[in-house]
Amino acid sequence: MAHATSMKEIYQSMKLLLGNIKYGEFKFKLRGDLKFVALLLKFVALLLKFVALLLKFVALLLKFVALLLKFVALLLKFVALLLKFVALLLKFVALLLKFVALLLKFVALLLKFVALLLKFVALLLKFVALLLKFVALLLTFVALLLGTQLGHTKYCCFLCEWGSRDKKNHYVNKLWPKRTSLTPGEGNVV
Repeated sequence: MAHATSMKEIYQSMKLLLGNIKYGEFKFKLRGDLKFVALLLKFVALLLKFVALLLKFVALLLKFVALLLKFVALLLKFVALLLKFVALLLKFVALLLKFVALLLKFVALLLKFVALLLKFVALLLKFVALLLKFVALLLTFVALLLGTQLGHTKYCCFLCEWGSRDKKNHYVNKLWPKRTSLTPGEGNVV
């Protein structure tokens, strides 16, 4: 039978072939047309090929799905890393803003310190001005104690007899005679 279907023999030659192998003795019964069986076998073979191709397609589809899942996993890892990077970037920006805030506080404190320093310098200048007035008053008081009249001094120095009105010896004479006594009214009043 297999020979008949693969060689496409007709029904009469099959009968002859079956007769030669003593088909009747074995009491086989021929059921149906061999061409139909051949077509049925071809259909089954084609169906099996289709199933094989379908299985190959399913295998390829499963490989594609596996690759797609790997891609999605990698994409999720990339998104996770990107989120971590953004979180670190936000932390860096927050730290940078804190640093800027601290820097601004430091500058504000520095400006306050400079303002206080300028106030201190202004007070120091006022103190120096008052000190100079005090020294001038003290020198005036000393001059009055030594017997000089204010504004009319001829011998200003209380240590020597330097004459303030001696114009010709003013830059020539460097050594003036020392005072012998410090009695009021003597040698220092015009």
